[in-house]
Amino acid sequence: MSGLFQLDIERPNKKPQRLVDCDGGCHSVAAYRGRIFSTSTSWNRLVYQYGEIFELKDGLKKLTSRSRARDLAVFDDKFNATTIAYVRADYDQASLVSFAVGEDKPSESEKVIIQPGLFSDLGDPVVLPGSEHLVFTGAKDGQWDLWSVNLETGQLQQLTNDKFLDRDPVPTPDGRFIVFSSDHEGVFDLFALELATGQLFRITREPGGAFWPAVSPAGTSIVYSAYGPKGYDLAMLPLEPQNWIAIDDTKAPHADSPLESAQTPPPFPMETDFDGDATPYRATSLKPRSIIPRWAFSSGGNNRLGFEFTGSDVLDRHYFLAAFDADLTRITPYGALQYKYFGLFPNLSLDVVTWNGTDRAIIDDQIKEVDARNWMINAGASLPIPGRVVSFRVSLGYSIRWKMIGEIPKAHEPASTTPSRPESRRLAGLTASASFSWLRSWAKSVSTERGLSGGISVGGRHKWLGSDGKSLTITGTLDGYVPMPWGHGHVLALLTSGATSIGDIGTIEVYGQGGFPVQDMVMAIINNQPLSGRYLRGYGHNAFVGNSYFLGNLEYRFPIFPIFRSLGTIPLSARYLHGAVFADLGRTWTNDSSSGFNWGIGAELSLGINLFLARDATLKIGYAHGFADKGKDTFYFLFSP
Repeated sequence: MSGLFQLDIERPNKKPQRLVDCDGGCHSVAAYRGRIFSTSTSWNRLVYQYGEIFELKDGLKKLTSRSRARDLAVFDDKFNATTIAYVRADYDQASLVSFAVGEDKPSESEKVIIQPGLFSDLGDPVVLPGSEHLVFTGAKDGQWDLWSVNLETGQLQQLTNDKFLDRDPVPTPDGRFIVFSSDHEGVFDLFALELATGQLFRITREPGGAFWPAVSPAGTSIVYSAYGPKGYDLAMLPLEPQNWIAIDDTKAPHADSPLESAQTPPPFPMETDFDGDATPYRATSLKPRSIIPRWAFSSGGNNRLGFEFTGSDVLDRHYFLAAFDADLTRITPYGALQYKYFGLFPNLSLDVVTWNGTDRAIIDDQIKEVDARNWMINAGASLPIPGRVVSFRVSLGYSIRWKMIGEIPKAHEPASTTPSRPESRRLAGLTASASFSWLRSWAKSVSTERGLSGGISVGGRHKWLGSDGKSLTITGTLDGYVPMPWGHGHVLALLTSGATSIGDIGTIEVYGQGGFPVQDMVMAIINNQPLSGRYLRGYGHNAFVGNSYFLGNLEYRFPIFPIFRSLGTIPLSARYLHGAVFADLGRTWTNDSSSGFNWGIGAELSLGINLFLARDATLKIGYAHGFADKGKDTFYFLFSP
């Protein structure tokens, strides 16, 4: 999770101090006279997200409401009042506005500095020391350049005029230079513009790029973000204009007096490729947007091929999915239709799925497999309740599933026992669930590092809901993560889950508990079917069965080495290596019997990888030992999420 940090540049080897967590992300940060301000995303009425301005004061204190704020700058106006100027996203346009800090209602003191429509986009505002001018990056006529605006008169001045992307301007304390990042030779580097002459200088040549410069208050050094093979790092160099390389063939448009000579340009129309008349929104804009192949191969010869369509409308209110695949030898089809509607509060969904399965019959005292066609219809409503710190979700759904048995072989042996034939079934019921999440992780975390998450679900089946049996099922999870004080990324995780199901035999849920199932590693990678779930390691797969269970996994997770080798543009690239030691405790029981508690311990190594430029995954190798009945020594090598 992102946050605000403080780094002592005199002691760069000292661990940075984390000032505050940014639950909505800290997008733009400005420090002024010992005060720190930032923009961050905040929810409004549980539906809309807005960029808001916060001050770091005993946490993050919200200063605005529904402001759509992005980049910001802090300064004193002519009355010595602390003022914030920020870029406001006005739907498909951007403007620059300011307000006085400390007002009870900042919107009442807002002043529009740059009207919407003058630029197609704005960013990176910063005040020029000792002047009434604010420098920013502006997008106009298809290019990003540096501009300045007089805070009192609104007079604009273009400072650069080229086909390069000029960004991240910051002035030197004496106001002589503007240091900024630009891709003059295809890679972003730091440049400096001398305001008095319009002369442009090159400061750096970073192979991976240089971004977001900051000049020290004393004007002696520049700190910037350099991109390298391990990501972004902070770098510092002395501010020595005499060592900069002058670029002779590039001048500012008005080098004689760059901040005074230009007049405010008139607003220009937004560029658009649409030449016809505007029309109201119609749901008929729902169209297919993508088609992707579906496949599944196995060493046993059960190979399937198919396709999947997805589509949406122009406002993403409607979404649909249509999928089909079939076995290449028996032609047993699988089909799925899914529709979701996001135009209401809550979201609505409807799924229809059919697939071919098998059941068992005893004919002539022999077990024979019988084809069975399965159908399932799900209808649900889901209500997300987002928050900056804790988010919640509640949902209600109805599901009906039925199984139709295919042709059953006839008995031919008169002396055999009475044949046992499977019956068609229909299961239908309602399920209500609620969950919450307060989880934290950071850029180099090997897992979630802090917080809690959990949920509970209650489901019921009954004849008046369309089921041929009745049952009541309750499931729940509660997970906690505690960071260890002796090292970044060291986490103690406690994962708990449980369920119980009562009712008619054949209608209640049956749970299996034990170790990992056998995984065909090659086929799992080819089919993109990583093995997930929670297990009682040190035992055989589904070693214990019951209609109720409890499982607890206690894990100490720790980083070993951040590999991050290769460019990430080859079929296989390594990300990080981490390990875990664990202890598992589980129990299953039925209404009339119990297996008692079973436990095991073990350790594992995990290698995070990226496969085929498309998906992240983890390779795990581990050992576990179970101490109760049916416990054994197990070694495993898995492809997991």
